[in-house]
Amino acid sequence: QDPRINTLGRFGTSFYVLAAVFFAARGHFRRPDTRTIDVARRRAKRLLVPYALWCAIYAAFYFSTMYPQGHPVSVITRYWGPLFGTAPHLWFLPFAFVAGVIASLSVPRLLKLPGWLLIGGGLALTLCAYILVYGWLYNALDKPWITSMRIHRTARWIEETPLVIGAIFGLAIY
Repeated sequence: QDPRINTLGRFGTSFYVLAAVFFAARGHFRRPDTRTIDVARRRAKRLLVPYALWCAIYAAFYFSTMYPQGHPVSVITRYWGPLFGTAPHLWFLPFAFVAGVIASLSVPRLLKLPGWLLIGGGLALTLCAYILVYGWLYNALDKPWITSMRIHRTARWIEETPLVIGAIFGLAIY
C-alpha cells in the first residue's frame, strides 16, 4: 500500500501520541510556572522505565531462544536501538517521551504568539513536515545505505513527527 494510506490505518498509535503530547503540555495550562525538567522527569518515570524493563525482557527472550539456534549476535540485534527498543512495537514509548518534552518546551512559548500567527505558522509547518516526510524522507528509508546504518527502524518516528507538530500548534491554539 501507499505509505500515506497505510498511515491512516494506524489510528491507535497516532491517538496515543496525541494524548501523550496533550498530557505533557496540559500542566502548563493549569500551572504556567511548571518547569520542563519536571515534566521530563515525570514522563521518564512513566515511559522510559517501563520501556527499559520491556527491552531487557525482550533481549533476554531473544538471546535465550535465538542464540542456541545458531543465530549470530549481529542477526539477533539487527533491529535494536535506543529509539526503537528490541521489538518493533516498543518504538512509541521513547517517541512519546521526546514528543512530550518538546511539547512542554514549545507550548508555553507558542502561547505568547498572536492567534493568527499560531494558525498560519502551525498550518504551514505541519504541511511542510507532511510534504517533507511523505514526499522525500519516508521513501529514502528504503535505501540500502540507510538500512546499513540501522536508522530505517525510525520510520514510525518520522511518520508521526508531522502529527506532533500539528498537535503542538493545535494545543497552543486551543
